[in-house]
Amino acid sequence: MGLETRLVRRKNGTYSFRGYVPPELREAIPGGRSGQKWIALGTADRAEAVRRARLKSVEFGRELSAARRRLSGAQDAISQAEADRLAAMWLSKFLNDDERKTGERQSRWRV
Repeated sequence: MGLETRLVRRKNGTYSFRGYVPPELREAIPGGRSGQKWIALGTADRAEAVRRARLKSVEFGRELSAARRRLSGAQDAISQAEADRLAAMWLSKFLNDDERKTGERQSRWRV
């Protein structure tokens, strides 16, 4: 199915991307119960809509693949290095937020 059949101009003049959701994935895809998922492209310019629709098509394909993996029970694996990096990012944000909040509390009580 070509991109042109999934690019739809709405009554208000803006374009939307229409993705078809297979029957087995309709319960797993938010907004896909009807068999279609509509994604607003936020433009009335056809050339820009085509460019954005290409991006949305790829994102939608990834969403379908992820739903298939979830339904099959498969899990996305990450490396230990990636897990460590994510944990370090979370800890850094947590400590920065805590430090900021502690500083705010202390400044209120200073004379």
